[in-house]
Formats: sequence, structure tokens, C-alpha cells
Amino acid sequence: MEVSKEHLRHIMLYEFKKGNSPAGATRNIHSAYGEECLNEKTCRRWFAKFRSGNFTLEDEDRTGRPVEFDDMLLVPSLDENSAVSVKELAMKLGSNHTTVHRHLQQLGKVPKLGKWVPHELSEVNRKSRVEICSSLHFRDLISPFLDRFVTGDEKWWFSNGEKAQPQPKMELHAKKVLLSIWWDCKGIIHFELLPTNATINAQVYCQQLERLNAALKKKDLF
Repeated sequence: MEVSKEHLRHIMLYEFKKGNSPAGATRNIHSAYGEECLNEKTCRRWFAKFRSGNFTLEDEDRTGRPVEFDDMLLVPSLDENSAVSVKELAMKLGSNHTTVHRHLQQLGKVPKLGKWVPHELSEVNRKSRVEICSSLHFRDLISPFLDRFVTGDEKWWFSNGEKAQPQPKMELHAKKVLLSIWWDCKGIIHFELLPTNATINAQVYCQQLERLNAALKKKDLF
């Protein structure tokens, strides 16, 4: 049902005077005019205005004009220093973090290793990647090496054997163990279960790699 903003504001003021909450007022208005005419966020904003003692139902005049962002100033700043942060750009251009980040995305820029680089690959980048892939492919045909790659990963498991499914009242500190596993194209090479209350650190990981090395030698894979 078509309803004017001014009419809705009179109704919200009426609901406020009756002592209803913004949520209750929104429900009442929805029941009469449909859900598309008003959202609860708008109703809360007007109720806050009424609580401050301001019962004016007209839109307040905005001071100033929206700040326009010039991409032509952003590009030179990136060319000058591609490692500049969004915060630094915002301070330099007199804007805010969100606006600068949005315009960087619109320009097709993404952060990579502390630098803003074009999101789309250039023609040189494409040719380089094709050449590298082709080189690796032909090398593998002459002297296979890809099958010798070993991959590792870690996964938390519940020690009581239960599946990790969300439950309404799950214990805050569920008993879990960490599974570290390594495999290649033929299957699992080595795996370990971390002892209870132990954590992965550099020392533990180096010890695991030593045991993985022993497993590889035992299977004549290394």
C-alpha cells in the first residue's frame, strides 16, 4: 500500500506517545500498511529523535555537501608508493578508510605482500604463467617429480569419537586432539596424534618432520 513518509512519521509519533517500543510500533505499522513501507532501523532512529525532545517531522537540512572522491588523486599516490596503507592514503587524501578501500577495489587493486597491485593479470603476467606451467609439465614428462610431492595438514578431532557437530549446550572446552598427517599421490605416509594439552610449536613441528623423514626413508620415498 502506498503511504507517504510524512504520514508514517505521524504514526510513529503516535506510537511513541502511546509508550510503544520501536519494534512494537514497526509491527503495528506493518500490520496496517505492509512490511515494505518501513523498517525497524528507521523507526528506532525517529524514536531516538522523539526521546531527545525533538518532535519535528520534517527532514533536517544537511550541512555542507557530500565530499567527492577523486580517483585521479588516488592513482598517483599508488604509483609513488605501492606499499602505502589504506590508512595512510585516507589521511593524505583527506578521506576515510572505507571510502579509500572501496575506490581501490573499484580500480581493480588488491593487497599483496604489503603492496597494492592490479587484480587482473597483465598480458605479460599471463604469458609468464603459461611458460612456467608448460616448462614444469614438460619437465615432469622427462623426469617425473610431481608424484614425489608430500603434503601435510592438521585437523582437530574429538577425543571421545563424537562428530564435531554444533549442539545447543556444548561444553565450553571440548576434549579434542590434534591430528597431523602427511600424504602423497599414493596415500598416507605418516600421521601423529598430539598428546593431550600439548600445542604445536617450532620444536614439536621439527620433531614431527624428523619422524616424517624417517618414515619416507623407510618406504624408500626419499
